[in-house]
Amino acid sequence: MAHKFPRISFFQRWSILFKCIFHYGMIFWYG
Repeated sequence: MAHKFPRISFFQRWSILFKCIFHYGMIFWYG
């Protein structure tokens, strides 16, 4: 199943990565 939708998995992986970067970016900016 993991290899059935490589684009979805790739998008989700980058989405999580972007959220983490954005989260720590906000902490760095306002903190």
